Amino acid sequence: KVAVRDNKFFSKKQHPARRCLDCLAEAWLGWHADAHNSHYPVKLASIIDAIVDDLSEEVAIYENTLKQLTEVIEKETALAKTRAEEEAKAKYEKERAELCMLMAKKALKKHYERTPPPDDIRAFLDVWWAKLLAESYAQGGEASLHWRAGLSTLDVLLWSIQPKTTIESRNHLVKMLPRTLKQVEAGLRRYNEENAVAEKTKFFNTLMVYHAEALKQ
Repeated sequence: KVAVRDNKFFSKKQHPARRCLDCLAEAWLGWHADAHNSHYPVKLASIIDAIVDDLSEEVAIYENTLKQLTEVIEKETALAKTRAEEEAKAKYEKERAELCMLMAKKALKKHYERTPPPDDIRAFLDVWWAKLLAESYAQGGEASLHWRAGLSTLDVLLWSIQPKTTIESRNHLVKMLPRTLKQVEAGLRRYNEENAVAEKTKFFNTLMVYHAEALKQ
């Protein structure tokens, strides 16, 4: 309708109405629907409806429309950039967490091979001590003091539940056990979820049984 009314529409690239069309085309380039930008086509549609409802030869209408379109595009572009950065960061953090957990599981397996724990003890360690080691690895890798302390405490804990066949080993267990249990409890203290508290209680009760059996032997 604008082209019929204004013969300069096709010959003048800077015609406000043509620039609106170009801007609308740009608005859809690279756009795809998702949960974050469902509002975007609604905004564009409202701008287009306003033009159709108030069709005029007045240049100011199209210039105003062009301004609105530009503002919508710039805002959506900025939001898309922010979302892309947040998604990239989330992906990086997820991959990093997976790597840290992989290293923790690998370390646990290595220490299990030296001193195999009972299945119930291992099941707990595979979840909660692995989580502690993964977090320690994230802070500084294998050079982290927390990482090395976690593995050292693990070794002592695994040794403590093995049978003690000599008086010396039993005396040593009695002497070091309180400190070892405090170190284990301190490492696990950060996990206060309801399921974690219940599993920790069960774990320490189970340790008590194994320690009693180790001293008897």
